[in-house]
Amino acid sequence: MRLVTLTRERYLHNLDIGRELGVKYIDFHANYLPLVDHPSYLPGWVERQVAFWAPMAEQAEQYGITLLLENMWEPDPAIIVRILERVESPYLKACLDVGHAVLYSHLPLREWVRQLGDNLIYTHLHNNHGTTDEHLAFGDGVIDFPDVLNLLRSMPRPPLFSLELPNLELIKDSLPYLQLAS
Repeated sequence: MRLVTLTRERYLHNLDIGRELGVKYIDFHANYLPLVDHPSYLPGWVERQVAFWAPMAEQAEQYGITLLLENMWEPDPAIIVRILERVESPYLKACLDVGHAVLYSHLPLREWVRQLGDNLIYTHLHNNHGTTDEHLAFGDGVIDFPDVLNLLRSMPRPPLFSLELPNLELIKDSLPYLQLAS
């Protein structure tokens, strides 16, 4: 319980910083651990997440900040969706990290987008070779970025795109995929 209290304090501190900076979104990894292979783990984990995020979302609402649960090791978007449906707050939504989804899930990105639905308001975009979290340029890995970008843009309310790339060179290499007007 002390760890939960400490985590809550740190996350509230992040909210305070976000409020001071005037941010609209703060992203947190959901951190489901798929290696814990016990029938009680997922239901208990969801209960603990709901108990943690519901009051955090209330605080975020007071600050006008939307909290985002980002997939990391989750093999299925339903894991995050369960939390979002239970908390049911416009101040707790989803961030889809496409690189993580390709690495840690057997489901296609199209299924992630479908299941996250209206809760998906933010994306982290980067590529990899399907074996490690490399944060490569859009054209340098296994992810079909023209297809992914078309899929995201075709949503009724397309999510924000964040290029999660480590340097300016990789950002420049990825920009043509966005087909931005010049």
